[in-house]
Amino acid sequence: MVYLQPGETRANYAVNHHYGQTIRNAVYWAGPNTAPSLSVRWNTGSGNWNLATNWYPQRLPRQCDHVVLPNYGSPYTVTVDEGSIHTIKSLTLENNVTLTVPAMSQVITQQ
Repeated sequence: MVYLQPGETRANYAVNHHYGQTIRNAVYWAGPNTAPSLSVRWNTGSGNWNLATNWYPQRLPRQCDHVVLPNYGSPYTVTVDEGSIHTIKSLTLENNVTLTVPAMSQVITQQ
């Protein structure tokens, strides 16, 4: 599902098949981003952002999510995969947390 941001149209997006064909029917166009905002929390110590089991609920954060990296008392590091781009609603980094975003990677917040 793709939520369009203000000023965006379907033309801003395409899903490409590995043979180079554009597959537009495989994407559900939801129109403006009206999805409810949810809180997604990191649920372990040091680990990889791109692993769904490190999050509660068990899925990667989405564009409509408020992401929380909580203070568990001991320092830990959350690492984003090289080349990954994640768009989320907001990000809260509490004490004792390091977020590592390598070159060519992005975590984009909307707020």
